Amino acid sequence: RGGANGRGGAPAPTPAPGGRGAAPAAAGAAAPATRLELRNLATGNVVRFANVASSSFSPGTKYLVLRMNRLAGAPAASSGADLVLHDLATGTDRNIGNVGQFAFNDAGTLLAYTVDAPEKLGNGVFVLDPASGTTQTLAADGADFDGLTWNAAGTAIAVLFSDTAATEK
Repeated sequence: RGGANGRGGAPAPTPAPGGRGAAPAAAGAAAPATRLELRNLATGNVVRFANVASSSFSPGTKYLVLRMNRLAGAPAASSGADLVLHDLATGTDRNIGNVGQFAFNDAGTLLAYTVDAPEKLGNGVFVLDPASGTTQTLAADGADFDGLTWNAAGTAIAVLFSDTAATEK
């Protein structure tokens, strides 16, 4: 149920350079310039997004999730990057900063994510209900969070956390 796309045992898409699951870029190295185009096949309308590292559709295809490239010079101590949740029906975007991992439940109605911020300020585990716009904080701690996964019913999540420095894991 875990993975970047939250689709049970389905394999996650291969991340683009700088995306989740990719090897961290060397300190100070800029991520390659990338652009994503979302084309409506019925109307021909195109929406463009710049600086995208990876993307996936939510289960049920109501949302497109874009993980953005990290900025050049971003602290190596954190892996968080901006996440853009694009509502396909309304065309609105929600930006969530410093996201480490994310996964939709199988119904595609809830988005769980971890925050991995520099200096661990704001780190935690959160669940967003995209339809209502409400976010619930499940854990807020100066810890590292990893292994985010949903249960089969989409009613519970599990996540590992550690307050040990990443180099000591």
